[in-house]
Amino acid sequence: MSAPNKFTTLKDVAKAVAKKTGLDKEAAKKFTAKYFEAIKRGLILGKQVRLAGFGTFVITKWNVDEVFDPNTGRKEAKQIKTVKFKPSEVLKQKVL
Repeated sequence: MSAPNKFTTLKDVAKAVAKKTGLDKEAAKKFTAKYFEAIKRGLILGKQVRLAGFGTFVITKWNVDEVFDPNTGRKEAKQIKTVKFKPSEVLKQKVL
């Protein structure tokens, strides 16, 4: 017997959307996928993505650093980027 999943997945979100909105599961799945695709597209374009009542996603650039590339066997200067999430005050109060 497998343990229950401790993560909320895209499938879980789509199921919740279908239940709350009355959409069929397939339409809810497409809507959810498009919603997250829009968030990804905003981040790829270098924009902040602000979701009211949830939080803000921002691309953070680290200092240019020398990193070893195992494919070429050389060190190369690379700009490292990460996605940073800052929860809204509303979300912080509900979670913490």
